[in-house]
Amino acid sequence: LDLGRDAADWWDAVLSGQVTRAGTLVVAAPRDAGELDRFASRTSGHRRVDENEIALLEPDLAGRFRRGLLFPNEAHLDPRQAMAALHDNLATMGVKFHFGCDARPVSGFARQI
Repeated sequence: LDLGRDAADWWDAVLSGQVTRAGTLVVAAPRDAGELDRFASRTSGHRRVDENEIALLEPDLAGRFRRGLLFPNEAHLDPRQAMAALHDNLATMGVKFHFGCDARPVSGFARQI
């Protein structure tokens, strides 16, 4: 949770406007209530919501789920938009990109990713 929050802060600092901080709503069908409880016990930073609050948060889900978990501090970004913006920022700084070419290992590095 902390790493995700730190990552969202980093992206927001590097690419302002790319991060959406609207939270995450997790829902489960009644038959999967046990899975929702297990997920809740293994995570933090959420609060339980009932069907009325689910309907307020996501009207398209009204009447479909009785309970869920809201992670109000979660953030999202569109990876395609983020990569395009990152490319543009780096290109502005003089970084050269070479697409459609073979990549070869660089000697002198002990670790490969």
